[in-house]
Amino acid sequence: DFVIGDEGSWVDEVTLGMAIGESRDLTLGKDKPIYGSWTQERVMKIPLAQLKYRFDQLPSDLKVGAEIWPIGGEFPMVVVDLNPTEATIDTNHPLVDTVVTMSVKLVGLEELPESERVVIKRIS
Repeated sequence: DFVIGDEGSWVDEVTLGMAIGESRDLTLGKDKPIYGSWTQERVMKIPLAQLKYRFDQLPSDLKVGAEIWPIGGEFPMVVVDLNPTEATIDTNHPLVDTVVTMSVKLVGLEELPESERVVIKRIS
């Protein structure tokens, strides 16, 4: 379920003009990466002593290349460097910069109640 305008432009683009029951294939590539583009800012150094407070079920033999799950996280993160005091963790989504192909089917359409709509007026 989604509201047009809430999920991002790729959802809007693929669903606009569709009829209920209609399906479309969608391929999102490097020009429109669904999971974003890789950024160095999402690579973090974390003291080893703090890892147990941030990640679930850490392996006792943590190694470079290990996938670890943040507590409450939606996807695993990867250990890219390890030294005696800290781990360097890549928190970019595993499918970052990946071409993704999906099939979308419009199964229903409901008008948003007026009480839930937001109207923005430009004053200048």
